Amino acid sequence: MEDIDIESLLGGSKPTVAPAEPQKKAIGEDIDVLYRMTSSWAQGCRDLSIDLRNVRFVSDEGGMWLELPEGSVTKKIDFKRDPANPKDPKIVHAQKQFCKMLGVPHGFFVSNRPMMRESIVRTWQSGLETDDKRSKCTARIRDGSSVQMIRALVPSRAVPPKANDIVNSIIGAFGKSVRVLFSHGDDKDALMLHARFLFEDKVPVDAPELRMGFDLVMSELGACSMTVDAIVYDQQNDVSYVASYGGEPFFSSKYDGLQSQELSTMFPGLLSRIRSEAGAFAAAFVSARDGVYSVKQDCVQITRGKGFTTAMRSAVFHEVTQATDVVTKLDVARHVSMVARDFDSLKGLVLERAAGYYINLCFARSEEEPQGENADGIQTGSTAEAV
Repeated sequence: MEDIDIESLLGGSKPTVAPAEPQKKAIGEDIDVLYRMTSSWAQGCRDLSIDLRNVRFVSDEGGMWLELPEGSVTKKIDFKRDPANPKDPKIVHAQKQFCKMLGVPHGFFVSNRPMMRESIVRTWQSGLETDDKRSKCTARIRDGSSVQMIRALVPSRAVPPKANDIVNSIIGAFGKSVRVLFSHGDDKDALMLHARFLFEDKVPVDAPELRMGFDLVMSELGACSMTVDAIVYDQQNDVSYVASYGGEPFFSSKYDGLQSQELSTMFPGLLSRIRSEAGAFAAAFVSARDGVYSVKQDCVQITRGKGFTTAMRSAVFHEVTQATDVVTKLDVARHVSMVARDFDSLKGLVLERAAGYYINLCFARSEEEPQGENADGIQTGSTAEAV
């Protein structure tokens, strides 16, 4: 098969809009905007350490709350309630966390009469031993004019970092050279933040505007694990490719055993490691110049990945098989990533990870991990060492 010039393949032959313009095209948004947003919603919020053995759970027809021991500065903290929308995930989140600690299904708990709810909690409390770790938790609360509302109730051993602390650590390490490609869930008491960031660093191949970056998913309310993915963003085609490390994200944590301050402190080191992978990423993109033997067969392999839904599989097959410009593996991957635009950002991440996996953005967890083929027969392997 005839070699394809990488510059032509990645759009280098496409004329620029203004070839005489010396300024760079802006990418993303100023990271200070995201920091101000996350910081504004953090105002009036604080953490409160609680031993659940020493609180009194109270419930009536109007709601539920915890009364703290005598001598506590805070006397009472309320679980959220909204009669107009009682099943709103933000409303029931802390309730579900509390029920998980009790070992009782949330649906069963709230379907009981208030007196029975109180009895269930007292029974659980009576079974706790002295210094039982299950009783130690942190309440993330928002102070109101007359109430202190529980945003989340997390075990003391697994307190997530705060979103504004993570964003601030990025700014402290890299300044405004990091741009925000998108952010979702940066509103008041959002259960999850999903944001994508771009570095100024380019992937060192003879192609325009392939930038290094990272994807962040986290919840300061403990609604999901924290994951950090290494990405390459193709600015010209507005698509991203996500790298895999041992088939998993670059970094993931359920917050267990790591204090929030530790995660915030170690975060810049994680990002520096991602930037150092640029050379390995470049090698994958050069190899992606290979031609495609069977587009349909490759689509079958791509859509076997974890997290694919029927709708996502159908969209990939339709997009790739209907495309008229598919010649190389990178063409296939580009079209798979284009499908991500039609889904929410988390499903999009699944598609972008599959696209990256397909063009061999696959790295071992350690230098000792063997290289070879994955279960789908797609070649993998790198000597890159993940954290």
